[in-house]
Amino acid sequence: MPTPRRLAPAAPHLPAPRRRRAPGLALLAALLVAAAVAAPPAAAHPPDWQRQAQAEAAARSAAWQEAASLAEAVARLAAARARIAATGRVPLRYTEQQLRAMARAGQLGHTRFLVRLVPNAPDPAAKLGFPRAFGKLPLWVASFEELEACDSDPEVITRVLGLNVDPRARYHLLILQDLGADADQRPEIVIPTRDHLLAIAARDLADATYTPAGFEAVLAKPYRIPYHLLMDAFYKRGFREYLPDDVERFVATTPALADDPAAEKRFRTRLRLHAQLGASEWFRGNGCTFMTGGGQRELGVHEIFVLDPKPLPIGAYAQAGKLAVVPCEPLTKPGPLVFVEPDGRR
Repeated sequence: MPTPRRLAPAAPHLPAPRRRRAPGLALLAALLVAAAVAAPPAAAHPPDWQRQAQAEAAARSAAWQEAASLAEAVARLAAARARIAATGRVPLRYTEQQLRAMARAGQLGHTRFLVRLVPNAPDPAAKLGFPRAFGKLPLWVASFEELEACDSDPEVITRVLGLNVDPRARYHLLILQDLGADADQRPEIVIPTRDHLLAIAARDLADATYTPAGFEAVLAKPYRIPYHLLMDAFYKRGFREYLPDDVERFVATTPALADDPAAEKRFRTRLRLHAQLGASEWFRGNGCTFMTGGGQRELGVHEIFVLDPKPLPIGAYAQAGKLAVVPCEPLTKPGPLVFVEPDGRR
């Protein structure tokens, strides 16, 4: 949902809300923290902690009761809302170690019901997102299993998704059941770790100009902060990553790029992953959201990446009984939110 982010630009799709862009030293501090919690690639032989956490997560996932229908899913959100209103407590589905272990193992859990947060009421004629130039529609979503306890309160759900609430937004939750229009062309669904995204990029985005090795280089740690600082300057000038003219103007008027062909190539390569797959400047590659709002917890929920080769209009999913739209209304709480770990710790 990287995965924290953007409000509706002038483009025919429903973008995810944009993560807050912190200026100056605050931005550098945020980036250093993000780099510190990013997960390395899974080892050929997982360490003991990972095997144990993965087994615990598998047991918790197996014990969770899938909703029987969209109507039941919506009712369960309402029940969660009542609990939060009464107690101010939000139970988290998995520990941070369990999230890391599941992501490293590519363990998706329950994906029959997926949840997408959008900043405004959806247009039935629009797609769930914007089909890209390579012919597929990428979506960053989360599982209903992990978001059920968060209700539809904007403060709660944006915090676990790694977003900051935009007071101008009129958020809606889209609950999607059995996503995919064609049984023979089902969407590809993965946890978007660095390795998974690089494999998709090598298959779908590589050409004579952009190579798998080039993609791997720009997703490595040394380029995270340089790219993030470039994109911070890019957005401050009102540019959009999916508009080619904006990209050309930015490159031409940024000396660090215009005067250095190698730097320009790195930037354009990284931007291709950003604009085509949605791997923004905040992408860390550990498959998890970064929890906002302070506190000791760093990870929120799993990011889920969907690549749909045959996306339908939103209205078609609704007509087929595969979509529920839930307005996100602020909730009056008894006090500050308390996020509770699976073992009961706060």
